Parts: sequence; C-alpha cells; structure tokens
Amino acid sequence: MEITSIMPAIKVTKENNMMGSEEYFSLGSRIKVTDLEGEEFIGVLICMDLAEGEEDDILLLDVAGENVEIQCVNIKNIEYSR
Repeated sequence: MEITSIMPAIKVTKENNMMGSEEYFSLGSRIKVTDLEGEEFIGVLICMDLAEGEEDDILLLDVAGENVEIQCVNIKNIEYSR
C-alpha cells in the first residue's frame, strides 16, 4: 500500500450535556472564529501553534491580508465560513 496524500488538519471537539461532535478544519480553509467576548474573525486558517501548555496555544488566521493570532483558550466557536 502506498500513501497518496497527507492532509494536516485541526480537530475540534464540541460537547454539551447531551452529546458531542467532532469537526476537522484543514489548513487553507475559510473559517469564522468567535472569541469569548463575542468578537468574530473571518479568514483563512494558516496554522496552529501548539505550546507547552494549552493556555498558550495559538490559532493563526489571515484576515483581509493581516495575520491575526487568537489564543485557543479564548475561542468560543469555530465554523466554516463562505
């Protein structure tokens, strides 16, 4: 068997009291990120920088040509955007 492709992706798990779900966002996807204060960022997913502790993990988006860093612990929701 030979490898035909390798796709880096970010796995997001969402849970509530009743159930959970998982979504995968590949690099280059256009997404909308909502932070804990309700501010929305719509842009292209560039990368995710994992640090030693979860509180320092960073999601990097290209929003209208500007790089925006969002701390993962401050993210309330991530979804695909059109």
